[in-house]
Amino acid sequence: MPAAPHPHRWPAYKRIPAFLPVPVRARDGGWTPATQGEFVGMLAETGSVRAAAAWVGMSREGAYRLRRRAGAEGFALAWDVALGHNAARPKVTADALSRAAFGGLVRVTMRRGRYVGTVLSPCESSLIRLLARFDRLIGGGDGDRFAPAGTPAQFPRSASTARVTPPARPPARNGVAGGALGVR
Repeated sequence: MPAAPHPHRWPAYKRIPAFLPVPVRARDGGWTPATQGEFVGMLAETGSVRAAAAWVGMSREGAYRLRRRAGAEGFALAWDVALGHNAARPKVTADALSRAAFGGLVRVTMRRGRYVGTVLSPCESSLIRLLARFDRLIGGGDGDRFAPAGTPAQFPRSASTARVTPPARPPARNGVAGGALGVR
């Protein structure tokens, strides 16, 4: 008879969302972005806040304080998903986009219900979204579609439809196109 599944078995289809690390002052033994990711990974594996906090060398109370801090919306979402709760994603602001683009997102990797690792990496899609927002603000973008009313477009339409002629080929030397080397 097969063994009963573990009550905290991590489903294969579930993923912990990448999150912005909670902005904290840098100090030895503090909640670094790596520590935050390790905590969420161990929380998903064990299902216990106390065990996960002990594994990263922090206290249970410190983890709950970190969750309540300003800017901890993504961390709280990852925490809720790690415990198996359905949680609504927070609204993405321009500040969050710039923090994700330049500071990076914490990505927690799980395999077969076990915590594997944490990676902090800049998010290219956040950078593209941030640049698109700035482009809309200054009136650039798709032609003059985003240009504010009453301002001329930055580039005339004829510039986008102008034909570019390729450069002329060099004259043939010694009867061979491309010169003596025989390059065509």
